[in-house]
Amino acid sequence: MDSFMNVFDFLKRPDYGAFSKEKLSYNDATKRVRRKLKDYSAESIVDCALNYINAKGREDNGLYKLPWVVLLVVKLVLEDHEIRLHSGKICTQEIFLDACNFLWNNSGKQIDASRSNRLLLSFRSLINVQLIFQRNDTWSFLRIPALIGLKNAEHPLSILFKEEFGLSPLQFNFYAFLFMAPLVIHGNNRYIKNSYFDYVRLKYNVELENFLTGYSKNLSELRDLLRNESEERIANFGKERSPVEFVETPWLMQYPFLKKEDYLFAWHPSLYAMSLEETVHKRLSKYGQRYTQLFSEVFEDYVLSLLKQLEYELIDEKEYKKKVQDKSVPAVDAFLKVNDEINLLIECKMSLFQDEILVSDDEKTVYYKF
Repeated sequence: MDSFMNVFDFLKRPDYGAFSKEKLSYNDATKRVRRKLKDYSAESIVDCALNYINAKGREDNGLYKLPWVVLLVVKLVLEDHEIRLHSGKICTQEIFLDACNFLWNNSGKQIDASRSNRLLLSFRSLINVQLIFQRNDTWSFLRIPALIGLKNAEHPLSILFKEEFGLSPLQFNFYAFLFMAPLVIHGNNRYIKNSYFDYVRLKYNVELENFLTGYSKNLSELRDLLRNESEERIANFGKERSPVEFVETPWLMQYPFLKKEDYLFAWHPSLYAMSLEETVHKRLSKYGQRYTQLFSEVFEDYVLSLLKQLEYELIDEKEYKKKVQDKSVPAVDAFLKVNDEINLLIECKMSLFQDEILVSDDEKTVYYKF
C-alpha cells in the first residue's frame, strides 16, 4: 500500500505549465503530446525516458515515476510520422516529464462513483498496469518453457514452440537466463554489452540471434512495427485512440531491450522478466486451440505426476469414468481420496485469457468474456 500512496504523492505535483490546463479527451491529449514533441529527435526523447526510469531513487520499484506512462509516451513518439528518429532538437528532461504529466492528467479514465460495482471495476482497470511493475521479480517466466520441455522434441507442443521461437523450450530457458544474469548479478545493471555474448556466439550464434530478434529491437525496427500496427488499427477501428490504451500492458514489454550499437539497454529494471512471462503465452496463443489443447494435456500430465507423489488414493480419468456411470456427472482429470469425508476433483485446463477483461470497467464485457 505504501507504494500505491507514493504514486498519488507524485500525481499531486504541479504541472510545469507548458500545456493548457484544460481537460481533453485521451485521443486529443495524445495528439497534443506528439505536437509538443515533434521538434525533438525521437532518439533524445528516448534517452530522457531511459535516464528517468533508470535513475536511482526511492526503493519502491520506481513506481512513483509512473513507468507505464513514460513508456506510453515513447510509444506515441516512435509511432508518429512527424517526429524524426535522429534529427531535430535535443529534448530536455523537463519537457519530457511535462509531456508525461500532461498525458496522465488527460488519461480519459473517468471513475463513476454512483455505482459501487462500476467503481470497483474502474479502480481495478486503473491499477492493472501499476501492479505489473509493483510485484517482485521471480523466476516464473521459466514455467511454460520448462513444462513443455518435459516432453521430447517430437511432441506436437515442442514442435509448435520451436516453430514460433526458433528454439527448443529448454534452449529458450537457457537464453532467458543468460540475458537475466547480468541484470541481476551486477547490482541491477541496466545494460548488457555485446561482448558479453562473444563466447556463446562462437558455437550458438544462430540460436542467440533467434532469441535476440524476439526480445530486442533498435529504434528504427520499433518504429516500423508500431507504424504497421497503427495502420492496422486505423483500418479496423478508425483513427480515434481508445483511452484503454492508457491502462494496457505497455507495448514495449514485447521487446524489453533497446538495441544500441554496442550494447542492449533494458527499458525498465523489471520489464525483462515480466516480458518473458507474458510474451511466451501470448505468442503461442495465436495458434488458438492447437496451443491450448496441447498445453492442457502437458499440464495435466505434470499435475498428475505431482499428485502421484502424495500418500492419498489417486484415481485417474479413465478409472473415474468406469466407477461413475452417470453421464450427468462432469468428467474430471483425476479424483483424489483424502479420507472418508474429503474427496478432491482435479481439473487441469488451459484457456485463452483476454487482456480486455483486465482493463475494462464495463460490467457486461467482464461478465460475458471472463
